[in-house]
Amino acid sequence: MDVTTLRKQLHEYIDGADEQHLAAIFQLIEEDNVTYNEGAIKLFHERRDKHLKGEGKSYSAEESLSRMKEHKKGNGV
Repeated sequence: MDVTTLRKQLHEYIDGADEQHLAAIFQLIEEDNVTYNEGAIKLFHERRDKHLKGEGKSYSAEESLSRMKEHKKGNGV
């Protein structure tokens, strides 16, 4: 599919999309445009170093998902 056809189809879809689908499309686009400043990168490396030394708090995938679900429910774990 060429770019012109793809753009036309996306415009048609967006024009008829409901709020939930528009929000999902927007989120996908925004996730691709994330940039990190030097401070955020430095913090990431500091936390990684602590984790590798066993000094930082770590969570398993299951614990992370559980914490996110609880936070989403409004319990603010």
